[in-house]
Amino acid sequence: MHSDDKFFITTKIKKLLRKRDNAYKQGRMQKFRKLRNRVASEITKAKRHYYVMNIGRLNTNGDARMWWKKVWKLTGKKKPSINLSEQGSDSKLEDSDAANMINTFFADLTNDFPEIQSRWSSYGHSDVLLTVTPESVAKKLLSIQSHKAPGPNDPYLKIIKMFAHSFAIPLLF
Repeated sequence: MHSDDKFFITTKIKKLLRKRDNAYKQGRMQKFRKLRNRVASEITKAKRHYYVMNIGRLNTNGDARMWWKKVWKLTGKKKPSINLSEQGSDSKLEDSDAANMINTFFADLTNDFPEIQSRWSSYGHSDVLLTVTPESVAKKLLSIQSHKAPGPNDPYLKIIKMFAHSFAIPLLF
């Protein structure tokens, strides 16, 4: 095993890959095709086993932070780091200063807006509360179009869709 191997590559798969490559080099196409299909099948099984073992062992105690940390780790994504600084300065702002700066910016955008009239304050107001259940969250996750490209900082959509029922509970918290 090498450090640059994919997470799902096992010694069994490596042996099958070598056998497949040798069959191809020897021109034994029937054996090559058979081994090619077996390699694909073993890789699919190994990926499924890896994800089930890692996601299946997550605690369902409602700790959404741990769930997302694990999802990001499984997908190989890195959390983007954002360093805010004042204009004309290279020094990084503290979190509270950055939050105040952002808050001031957006508050200043609305200074020129007219005050909301009281007759419009209840526009669209409904006395019916929405009920969100794990089933409804899973249904929404399953409706994700996984063939579309995710954003640069998003986890793979196929993984979210594949484990929609597992992700539904922590997403409620």
